[in-house]
Amino acid sequence: MRILVAPDSFKGSLEAVDFCRISQQVIAQQLPNAEVICRPMADGGEGTVAAIIEGAGGRYHQCTVKGPLGCPVDAVWGQLNNGVAVIEMAAAAGITLVEKTSLNPLKASTWGVGELIVDALDKGCRQFIIGLGGSATNDGGAGALQALGCRLLDADNKVLIRGGEALSQLVTIDLKGLDQRLSDCEFTIACDVANPLLGGDGATAVFGPQKGADAHDLIILEQALTQFSSLLSQYGKDVVNTPGAGAAGGMAAGMLALLPAKLQPGFDIIREHLHLDDVFKQGLDLVITGEGAFDSQSFAGKLPIALANLAKQHQVPVVVVTGCRGDGYREGREYGVTTVLPLCNKPMSLDQAMSNSEVLLQEVIEELCQILKIATLKAC
Repeated sequence: MRILVAPDSFKGSLEAVDFCRISQQVIAQQLPNAEVICRPMADGGEGTVAAIIEGAGGRYHQCTVKGPLGCPVDAVWGQLNNGVAVIEMAAAAGITLVEKTSLNPLKASTWGVGELIVDALDKGCRQFIIGLGGSATNDGGAGALQALGCRLLDADNKVLIRGGEALSQLVTIDLKGLDQRLSDCEFTIACDVANPLLGGDGATAVFGPQKGADAHDLIILEQALTQFSSLLSQYGKDVVNTPGAGAAGGMAAGMLALLPAKLQPGFDIIREHLHLDDVFKQGLDLVITGEGAFDSQSFAGKLPIALANLAKQHQVPVVVVTGCRGDGYREGREYGVTTVLPLCNKPMSLDQAMSNSEVLLQEVIEELCQILKIATLKAC
């Protein structure tokens, strides 16, 4: 029996590499004749760098940068053996870097992401994979552009302070100081949402509340991004209606408008670098994947569904392990998901579930192995 274990991270509780480690250990104990292929996955957010570097080979670099609210953070980015830089914005502007009580998308900035790009430029990188996801920001990528030398000026020709709110005062985008090395670069932006920059389905309306924005903040941030987009169209490309431009607080929009960048589904990037097609062609009996919550929202490009679609093409059953099995989870069967197994085996709080995620996962995989033993006996 060949089993592919390819989960996303469970944000804040269980890394994809730990999911793989625990699953492999349990399966080795329960099904000693099974071959387990581990591929930690990611969708552009946390874990993207590790997934690509561990799966394709490369090395890590560490750089101290400004976090979402300006405090220094030690961020890691990766470099593939062919020189391509792999950066996840969550490492420098991620929501997990800010205490819940301190989340403030009005002031949060992507400046640190720009600093990571500069560090990669200094190390000779000219091709980039930028994973969008898990951000605490709503600044349209303005902070990253500022760190790269772009000057954002108000009516008095003064440089804007960082953060999404300040963009409402934007009058001029000065590109003269933009790092000249960027003209020789190519940016592939890993993006798994189709949200535009503005409107009811845009960056602010959809993602702002989870970053701490209240009703009044949402109005301010939408006005600020509207102003920013009007200037982007003057100095770069008009991307306001581009599907995916609203990803990561609109960071996709800023990069697409002013940098040599293109959007690509995060799963497609991971699939290519981890040679997933080859793994399936060699034959599989089961795929085990997972994410923190699995519900109707998972069908909008989330990793387990993308993986299930691939498995469906090869007629391989898929088990999704999840921390929360929400409304609409059964619809996953239409996409190739065979069953969805929740981690929680009894009533417990979210904090209890997150703090005991490794033990809960071990128990779920043990039970799954028992089911597989029964299936194997019946097949014989």
